[in-house]
Amino acid sequence: MRLIYLDEAGISNLTQEPLLVVAGVAVDADRQFKQIEAFLDELIEKHVPKEKRDGCVFHAMDIFHGTKRFDRKNWSFEKRLQILDDLAAIPQKFDLPVCYGVTDRPSIPGLLSKPASPNLIEIIAHGHAFFKFLMQMELMLRATAKDEVGMLIAEDRDRVRKALKMAHAMFRGRAPDAYQREWEDVEEGLFKVLLPLDRIVETVHFAQKGESSLLQVADICAFAIKRHCMQASHSDRLYNRLRDQLIFTPDVMDPFAREMAKVVSSSRRTEGL
Repeated sequence: MRLIYLDEAGISNLTQEPLLVVAGVAVDADRQFKQIEAFLDELIEKHVPKEKRDGCVFHAMDIFHGTKRFDRKNWSFEKRLQILDDLAAIPQKFDLPVCYGVTDRPSIPGLLSKPASPNLIEIIAHGHAFFKFLMQMELMLRATAKDEVGMLIAEDRDRVRKALKMAHAMFRGRAPDAYQREWEDVEEGLFKVLLPLDRIVETVHFAQKGESSLLQVADICAFAIKRHCMQASHSDRLYNRLRDQLIFTPDVMDPFAREMAKVVSSSRRTEGL
């Protein structure tokens, strides 16, 4: 069993974050889970004073910007970058495959046949990036893990939980008929090869980082990749630490993403999400 941890970055102000990234890692549950969990505990002991460790969770955005638990008044920028360095090194240290999908958020309204609410646009943008990420993980499992399946664990966000569960059910061929029929006529390219999903099973499971500590690894991947895609400050410092673990480049999924865009633009079911 591979536990597939995923998180997103790029969901705040549209003008400041036009790109939404869904990224994550696949963890061998039998061989790697306890080792990575223990290593994350070691990082807390290394970087966080004893009196501040209770309930401590590494959230890359807070660390970088010096907010919340990692307030810049008490943590220098270089010290915060050192924490991010150690987190970004985890995929290579444990040889974890990293996959990610990117969506250009401002382009989403142009895919729709009629105006949509900001909430729906956000859900569709997230769904596009999730879709690209998911297909890459499916390809990776088929190619490298002959007898294994994967289960998705994502950070819990109310606004996208229902949509991601429904999307995953559709990709597995297990959605209610009214939704599943949206995909019946899509039989081109990678759709025909990869759907329904064969290796990524169950439904999407949701948790907070404090409940599922390995979500912190997905968090740093999403944060570093988003900043790299936006060519933001200090992005190479973090991105270069996990670059060798990337399984695909984004253009691998471009043809597949275009087919998905056609489905979304003609769908009668998006409002139900």
